Amino acid sequence: MTRHSVLSGNRRRAKALRTSQTEAEQALWKELRAHRFSGLGFRRQVPIGPYIAD
Repeated sequence: MTRHSVLSGNRRRAKALRTSQTEAEQALWKELRAHRFSGLGFRRQVPIGPYIAD
């Protein structure tokens, strides 16, 4: 799989979204980190092309 270039604005926006989470998001990510679901990994607010995926 090739890496796509990510616009620096999208990278900054994704970082801002990760640092300003709602209480519900904080609770969800706390549970996801605490219980490794069969070795699955999760990523938060990742820039993919012109979009930011949750």
